[in-house]
Amino acid sequence: RRARAVVETAVAEAVDRTGRALGPAPLCLDAEHAQRVAALTVYVRQSHAERDLQRLGELAGASA
Repeated sequence: RRARAVVETAVAEAVDRTGRALGPAPLCLDAEHAQRVAALTVYVRQSHAERDLQRLGELAGASA
């Protein structure tokens, strides 16, 4: 779960930073780039972020 949370954060940041750096043109004009962004977005949406982070907090609290 922790690895998933770390990967989700990294993916979200990468997509956000890339979008800000490159602007909208690659999403509109580069099908390969747009497909990769879409695939990453779908991957992140498959996460149960809040539930997983809550469980990680519970596990950390139990081991403290």
